[in-house]
Parts: sequence; structure tokens; C-alpha cells
Amino acid sequence: MKPISEKFLNPNDLLAIKFDEGWIFTRVLAREPVMYKPFNLSSVNATSHTDYGRLNDSSGNDVIYIDKATPPRILHGAIGIKPNSIRLYIRYPEGSDIIGKPPNVNPPTPSSGSDYGYLTGEESPYDEPTDYMELVIPPKIHLSFEYYNTDSIAHTPALNLQFMLYEVQLLTDKKLIQLIATRKIPCAFRICGTVYKQISYEQILRKDWKIDPLTLDEASKGGGSQ
Repeated sequence: MKPISEKFLNPNDLLAIKFDEGWIFTRVLAREPVMYKPFNLSSVNATSHTDYGRLNDSSGNDVIYIDKATPPRILHGAIGIKPNSIRLYIRYPEGSDIIGKPPNVNPPTPSSGSDYGYLTGEESPYDEPTDYMELVIPPKIHLSFEYYNTDSIAHTPALNLQFMLYEVQLLTDKKLIQLIATRKIPCAFRICGTVYKQISYEQILRKDWKIDPLTLDEASKGGGSQ
């Protein structure tokens, strides 16, 4: 595990993003820190569960949400949490799969404090969030959160939301995409969603971004629009 701050991209870095239909290739044009610390959750009783929903501020705005698809922007970051007795379960997108489900095991049930599919301060400390559950969030996607207190006393959990907002250029050049896909030039490869199920590009972003996602095979053979 690495501190998420060590994995933030810089302007001119390349970023390939995996959606359900394939990969979108981008270049970072600009970046801006998006921090929210502390983000205080609702108090949770001893050995009990809370379905928190979105991480909304006092005005009801989702802190880690991009409401407009253009210009193209991406949120990249991680969450630190305290105290360590709190298990945080992340649904990506909201109402869907929980990140961290082991293969061939039923989805975790946060209401019973399942022993898998959660994040604690041991993996991602409050003061230094790590890439243990690295998040890449495209526009128009909400995440939701549940948590379970394994302690014998009540707590008010706190989160450190440490993110970077990137404005990106959508790449269409065939040769450049081919060089990225064949790893001839450095590029960060990330997924939007879980390993089991990525976000649908066609449903969420196709109308606004207007470029075609590619499989790595298509990209490595010279796919692209130009």
C-alpha cells in the first residue's frame, strides 16, 4: 500500500480509464486538490451498523461528485478513516456492488459487519489515506457508504477525503493510443467501478464525450478516431 498522495498524476501525464465497454485514453491537462477533513459521520452505537448513503456536506451536496460531463474531468483519490474499529463499506456506484468482494464469495453484508469488503484505518489511516481502495470517479456517478462499529463502545467516525480533480483531454490519435496500449510510453491504467463491474460509458458519458471506448486489443492494433 502507498499513500494516495504519491499516486496523484501531474499535468501531461497519461491516464487510461476502464469502463464496462472498454478503455478511454486521456491526458491530464490540469489538476486541483479536493480535500475534506474531517468529514464527520453519524455516531454509531457499540457493535452496530449505519447506512450513511452519499457523503453530503451540510448543504446536501455530494462532496465526491462531478455534476457536469464537460469539460471532461475525473476525481482520483482515497479515504482515510478513524477510529480503527470502524469498517467502511463502499458501494460503487451507489446501490450497486461493494468494493472488495473476494472471488466466489457472496457479497458482504454491512449490516452484520461482514469480515470482508471493508476499509479501516489500519489499511488507510486517517492522517495518510492509502491506495488500498483507490477511487477513480467519472462525472455523474455517486458513491454510497455504510459502516459498522466492531467496538464495544459508541464512536463518531471521521473521514479524510483526499482527492485530486483532473481536467483531461480525450485522446483519439491512433498512434498515440497504440503506444499507450502496448506500454511503449508510460501511462496510468485505472478502473471506474469494481473489478467485477465497471461503470457503463454508453449510459453515462457517451453523449457528452463522443468518442468510442476500445478494448486493449483494438487499441494495440491502432484503434482510434483519427
